Amino acid sequence: MNPVSALITHSRAPFRIASTLVAMLGTVAALNIATVIPAQADASGPVVGGYLDWGVKASFRAYILGPVAHGSITPAVGATENGDGTYRFPATGGNHDHSGGNTDASLAGSLRFLGHGGALDVTISELRIEIRGNAGLMRLDVVAGNPRGGAPTTYDDIEFVTFDLSAVTPTSTATGWSWSGVPAVLTEAGSAALGGFYQPGTPMDPLAFTLEIGGLEPITTTTSLPSSSVPTTSAPSSAPTGVNPVIATPAFAG
Repeated sequence: MNPVSALITHSRAPFRIASTLVAMLGTVAALNIATVIPAQADASGPVVGGYLDWGVKASFRAYILGPVAHGSITPAVGATENGDGTYRFPATGGNHDHSGGNTDASLAGSLRFLGHGGALDVTISELRIEIRGNAGLMRLDVVAGNPRGGAPTTYDDIEFVTFDLSAVTPTSTATGWSWSGVPAVLTEAGSAALGGFYQPGTPMDPLAFTLEIGGLEPITTTTSLPSSSVPTTSAPSSAPTGVNPVIATPAFAG
């Protein structure tokens, strides 16, 4: 083969590749698209999972861990620390009535705050969320140590914080509901349990919680695109004389 013939043959090779690709695309039989639909708008049922993310109060955590109190915060009984310094409490039970706007959720886990060589000793546990319409509260147990060495004081099942959901819209997930950025304030009972460290009405850390509702499963729908909907293009058998086609290839990020 002379040099001119070799050049012509070489220039037509990319065109043949492009033509083959077009023909292959035209023979696609069908395209199936799967879509997962979130939980139904009226989804209700028992709480079977989920969690609460909450830090109690950022300034209180900073005080405990800072150079004055030289203390520690210890999660236990299932509670774990998040990367942002808040804590996660797993949901263990309850019930969610979405249409009625009522929710009760029990949470596992405890937090112990120690400072000043043990003179400050507060443990919270047995957290429970209660929602009635747009109004909510969190109940919990508090055991506060006596700085003078006496017996600790136990505050059982007190209303620790209240929260307002009027400006918060829950997000539907595949198996439940999720709330975030829920503003919370300290109650009078909560203030007393913290030894008056914060006054009633003091803003606390916002709540973020996700609840999984029993009996709900992700709904998957499949949409089929028939072959008639896939455009078919007839490819010419050869490149026009004198044309050296250029095939554009996608760029891949390094």
